Amino acid sequence: MGLFTPSFAKLALAAGLFVVYVVGLYIYRAFFDRLSHIPGPKLAAATLWYEFYYDVVLKGRYTWEIARLHEKYGPIIRISPYEVHISDPEYIDQVYPGSHVRTEKYPWSQKMFGLKYAFFVTFDHDLHRIRRSAFAHYLSKASLQRMEPGIQSVVDTMVRRLHEIKGTGQIINCFDLFGSLTGDVIGQYAFAHSYDFLEDPDFSPHWHNILMDVSKSGHLVKQFGLMLPMMKAMPEWMVKLTIPNMIPLLNFQRGFRNQVINAKKNIAEGRKPIGQSNIFYDVLTNPD
Repeated sequence: MGLFTPSFAKLALAAGLFVVYVVGLYIYRAFFDRLSHIPGPKLAAATLWYEFYYDVVLKGRYTWEIARLHEKYGPIIRISPYEVHISDPEYIDQVYPGSHVRTEKYPWSQKMFGLKYAFFVTFDHDLHRIRRSAFAHYLSKASLQRMEPGIQSVVDTMVRRLHEIKGTGQIINCFDLFGSLTGDVIGQYAFAHSYDFLEDPDFSPHWHNILMDVSKSGHLVKQFGLMLPMMKAMPEWMVKLTIPNMIPLLNFQRGFRNQVINAKKNIAEGRKPIGQSNIFYDVLTNPD
């Protein structure tokens, strides 16, 4: 009888209500809500923990699981309580109708980037168009043609390095090779600065590792939205101690933030980039 105290009774009642809530939510989402008629695993329909298992525990394997589900259930499947996934070319025009049709990005998926104001993670249609317009000329054909010599110089560097290695017996990791190529092209094109990843004897394996760590961190941030703000508020030594794979993501964002600060400083002092301008300078000086 000593066990059945008022405190224990309240705890048991709370636990019972929680179980009823979970079971009721599962039944509703799996069998009665507006997406319940769409085929797919009932567990995925009931909870986001299904996605968590594949993306966080199995480190980004949900894409492969979705492909498997399509093989099992067909071209249109339900992959979460709130999402439908389509693998059918007949639906391309409906899914990607163009900018003339109002569409909203899915806030849940945008959380994984850990950014609030970047145009590619802005889910509101009108605000996304405004933010994207500041970068529109960077995405134009004329801009790409103007930058072709710089991009070609990076490709020439890769070809030169491959000729240097030819016949030496050195094994090349193609993930590192093309990751370095991409990083140097982006640096040259967007920031007027090559990171020289291709000049590294082993093609900068740390760069590929950073991208992979950022990707893994992104899956965790999507599932736990408050994690990144908490990490930013914590001392770096504590982040390294508790969640070390978050460090590359924080460093990644810090690097871009420093480039913005430097661009603002140069603008305030009346200094312009020498030669090719960079994306931050152009956006900050864009009158629109």
